[in-house]
Amino acid sequence: MKRHSILAAILLLGGCDLFAGEKDIVIEATGRVVNAETGEPIEGLSAVIAEVPSSIGATVGRASTQTDTEGRFSLRYQRPAYTGAAPRSTYEVAVNNSPYDSRYTSLVRYFDPPPDVHVDFGVIELEQTGAP
Repeated sequence: MKRHSILAAILLLGGCDLFAGEKDIVIEATGRVVNAETGEPIEGLSAVIAEVPSSIGATVGRASTQTDTEGRFSLRYQRPAYTGAAPRSTYEVAVNNSPYDSRYTSLVRYFDPPPDVHVDFGVIELEQTGAP
């Protein structure tokens, strides 16, 4: 018993990280949103990366922004490494979904990524819905 206590103290004092294999998950998404009919950029639409653990089914973390005057967005979401059993998560990248602008359709894509993923959507063409 005394040996186990000494070993535990050495590991703790020595800075040994038993979970050194765990690393942060970083997801980046970029794109440019335009009106599908006119090709004009759409300013002010929401762009979101959300983490949705399968055990909960609800968003637990998110990064969000809005498209700029050129319709561009750039997002970065980082989930710190877990020091225990990490929940399995899906990641959602959504444009014009939360909040939703009823004048345009939306785009939602789901990912089950390894650590460090960059998704470049390029040009995203959203249709007008006809709503005011």
